[in-house]
Amino acid sequence: MAIRTSAGTGVVISLVVFILLTVALAVVSILIWGQLREARQSVNNADRTLSEYATSSERTSPWMDQLQSTRGRSSVTGLLHGENGDLKRLVGGNPGETMDSLQGRLTEAGLAEDNTALDLINSLNRDLDEARNNNASLNQRVTGAEASVDDLKDRLAAVEAQQVAVSQAAAAEVEPFRDADSRHEARISDAIDQFQQAEARTADRYADQIDDLESENDDLRRRNTILSSRVADLEALYAKDRIEPTNPSMLADARVIEVVGTDRVYLDRGRQDHIVLGMTFEVFDDPAQIRPSDDGIMPRGKASLQVLKVGENTSTAKITRSNLRRPVLVDDVVANAVYDPAYTFRFMVHGKFDLNNDGASTEDEARYLRERIRRWGGEVHEGDTLPGDLDFLVLGDQPILPERPQGASLSPQEWQDYTRKRQIFEDYQTLFDAAREARIPILNQRRLDILTGRTDH
Repeated sequence: MAIRTSAGTGVVISLVVFILLTVALAVVSILIWGQLREARQSVNNADRTLSEYATSSERTSPWMDQLQSTRGRSSVTGLLHGENGDLKRLVGGNPGETMDSLQGRLTEAGLAEDNTALDLINSLNRDLDEARNNNASLNQRVTGAEASVDDLKDRLAAVEAQQVAVSQAAAAEVEPFRDADSRHEARISDAIDQFQQAEARTADRYADQIDDLESENDDLRRRNTILSSRVADLEALYAKDRIEPTNPSMLADARVIEVVGTDRVYLDRGRQDHIVLGMTFEVFDDPAQIRPSDDGIMPRGKASLQVLKVGENTSTAKITRSNLRRPVLVDDVVANAVYDPAYTFRFMVHGKFDLNNDGASTEDEARYLRERIRRWGGEVHEGDTLPGDLDFLVLGDQPILPERPQGASLSPQEWQDYTRKRQIFEDYQTLFDAAREARIPILNQRRLDILTGRTDH
């Protein structure tokens, strides 16, 4: 019984010890686990904090090893901070300046977007070298100019000295003649007065001659008017034995045979009828509308055409001016004072014209007008007198009658200019009066444009 009791007690003790050890181990494990979790959390926090300064990939990169080897006693962050401050001090002079502010200053200094500060420095150095070279060249030029100025000063001093010497010599030579000069001054004044009086008498004599010539010219103009009237009467007697032609300004030259769209028409005249490219026409409902008003103004048609294509018997024309209320229709007639399929109109063009409307009338534009009339089938009379078979007289801008110059001291050039302008005015008026007496239609530039359908004015 004693042995069993002893064995059972040992078992109980062992069991108790085991339980206590298990409990102690559990407590120790719990404590160790808690510390391990705290340590892991601390490690994670430390890793996150470290990542704010350097990520795990950056900590294992070669350049981090290079920094580690060169940092000495400083930390990597301290090393980078120091180098950053040194770099900012080197570039901008202020280690505490921000990169944005430094970048802005460099941009203002001329740094391009993809260039470095060293590129800017090199560019500025090149500009500086170029400026130095230019400065050296300018200094050389200034030195040369200064030498030239010194030379000119010496030459000027020599010339002034020579001038003084000449003046002194001339004064010495003139001195004996001063008294004689004062004596002759009165004689010269008297001679000038006599010359002016003679000039006034000569001017009066020439003025009288001009009056006589103008009177003779007026008499010749009257005689010319009388002779023109007699010629007109003789032509009228001669015209009794022939058929009187229709007034050329009232002829219908072609007919619209087809209208295509809103800006194209076909005419019943073509190459066989001497239609040429670029010719213009006025469009009328019927030939009776081609009639001048009481004051001689020719009417404008309801539309204007310009020939774009010339066929053998027909032509294609573009409508350059139109009226929506009066459209161009089939069987409308067209007219051009220069053109006629069966008759060659004869024109006389006199004066200067302003065809391009630039405010300046020139003889060159008159020559262009004559060439246009010939190109469109008309004949241009060359000369200053009206022929008996003229159909139209085309007059340019009317010249102004010049005022007769006054005064006795006019130069011959001024008299010639006055005479020339007066002759131009008289020739224009003579032609106008002769054409009106002979009942020849008189056209100015605007009336001719209306009769030929031109719209570029």
